[in-house]
Formats: sequence, C-alpha cells, structure tokens
Amino acid sequence: MVSRGATAKPSTSSSSVTGSAASQSAAVGVWATIIHTLGYFTVTGGAALLVYQKFGLAMLRRSWFNLDLIWAIALVVTGAVALLG
Repeated sequence: MVSRGATAKPSTSSSSVTGSAASQSAAVGVWATIIHTLGYFTVTGGAALLVYQKFGLAMLRRSWFNLDLIWAIALVVTGAVALLG
C-alpha cells in the first residue's frame, strides 16, 4: 500500500553534487592552466626568435640585464605591499 503524497525520489546527497561540481571546476582550472602555459610559451618563444633573427646575439651582449636582481626586487616589493596593504 502506497500512501498518498509519497513519491520515490532518487537519493542524491548534497555532498555528491558538490563533489561533482568541484571536480568539474578543478578540471576547468587545469585546462585553463594548460592553455595559459602553452600560450605563454608560444608568445615568449616567438618574441625570442624574432629578436634573435632581427638583432642576433650582439644585442644580448650589449644590453644584458640581471634577471635575478629584477626578480629579487619584485619579490621584496610584493612582500612589502602585502604586509602594508
């Protein structure tokens, strides 16, 4: 005997729905990271190739700059902004 108003619903817990959405979101994040990385490598590689073909290695010898120093300064400034901001 089935009582009135009782319906059979599939058991879907909120945690399984949330887990599914989270895994889809993670997959989208991974794909976005892969596409961003490939785009970054393509653009920087193209720029490096263009500079090399246009100017050669002579330009590098004359206008080399210290990337380690630039990164160190950028990290210090970023840290200071994060602490003071």
